[in-house]
Amino acid sequence: MYMRMLLIGLALYVVAASAYIPIPRPRYIECVDSRECAKNECCSIGMGRFSVPVCKAMPEAGEPCSPDANPVALNVTYPDNAFVRLKNIYYNVCPCNLGLTCTRGSSTCTDPTSQELFNNLDFY
Repeated sequence: MYMRMLLIGLALYVVAASAYIPIPRPRYIECVDSRECAKNECCSIGMGRFSVPVCKAMPEAGEPCSPDANPVALNVTYPDNAFVRLKNIYYNVCPCNLGLTCTRGSSTCTDPTSQELFNNLDFY
């Protein structure tokens, strides 16, 4: 009886430990988190079925952006059965570079400190 319990315990330990063995990511996956990219880049993935995440440059002032660019976490599986957990990545477009904001109306990155606070009306 003791031997049987010991074997069951050992089997459960092996199963539990195997769940935490890190699986190496495929060579074609450039990033799984934006923190792996260079300073002014983010990890971005397209909307296609088997899109591959890549590091992309963050847009500069005047460049197109998405006002709704928020980081996401997701799991993807590829045709070669590779399973990859992604976190802190963006769909299609990176957020504006540091210090810039995405203007909702024009969908371009702008420097909020360079915008006039008031319109050009003359007050007498």
